[in-house]
Amino acid sequence: MTSHENQEYKPGKIIYFLFFIYFQKWIFNVLPWLVFFPFSTIAGLLADRMIKSGWSVTFVRKFFQTFSMCGTAFCMLLFDWVVTFPQAMVLIMITMACNAMGNCGVPVTPQDMAPKFAGSLFGLMNSAGAFSGIVLVPISGHVLEITQLWSSIFHINTAILLFGAAVFLIFGTAKQIA
Repeated sequence: MTSHENQEYKPGKIIYFLFFIYFQKWIFNVLPWLVFFPFSTIAGLLADRMIKSGWSVTFVRKFFQTFSMCGTAFCMLLFDWVVTFPQAMVLIMITMACNAMGNCGVPVTPQDMAPKFAGSLFGLMNSAGAFSGIVLVPISGHVLEITQLWSSIFHINTAILLFGAAVFLIFGTAKQIA
């Protein structure tokens, strides 16, 4: 075990963390989402400007989705070195900012590809995402039970994010289907 993994279970740190969470719940629940909204809006404005400037819609969608997924994956790796609640909070906020940039990527692609069937296509995409959530939550619990390290969960999440970014970069398109 590395030194930062040994620090994860020190009683003083856990008591401090629980005390802070108990009395400051709103910080943990509100601040990340306060970051999400402005970054999502900024990303939308930037994406519109890029498309109006002549960038292809496919490039813009891939750019923002890749930035979102790779940025989030990078943040997941950084959680290995977090030792205080404020560090974790800042990193979660950066993660949410990266995640917000993805709102100009995959979520709006169905409207580009098939405007008449965008709702059905988006519903199909959401179903696939929900299914993966149903499957991966128990798997994450099992891995956490075996390893006793949250870093293993973050590393699995990083691998999934990078794989998803690669698949979208290779196969993703925003070209309209006839």
